[in-house]
Amino acid sequence: MIYNFKLANLKLPEIHVGWFGKIPDAEYPKKIAFAFFNGDFYNSILDSFTKVYPQMVTDARITIYDYKWEVLPGVERACVDFLQDKPEKGAMIYDDHVGIMIKK
Repeated sequence: MIYNFKLANLKLPEIHVGWFGKIPDAEYPKKIAFAFFNGDFYNSILDSFTKVYPQMVTDARITIYDYKWEVLPGVERACVDFLQDKPEKGAMIYDDHVGIMIKK
């Protein structure tokens, strides 16, 4: 991965390992264009949305792994619950257990 960024002359991304809810707010960028959620459970996906969504710019994307996978139903439920009062409600793109939400 590092090689690809250097080859394209791009700044390396900051990668924070751990639960989204445990990362201090000050460590989140002011503007987010892309996020990848792989939290497996309701609370971790909900925490991820809570931290990232307010920082997202228009047309930003969040990719949610395990979306609509019956083995981990909390992932989809957290997406539905979080987005219920947002403009993106019901607008998830879905393919093969991966959901994509595009910020309006």
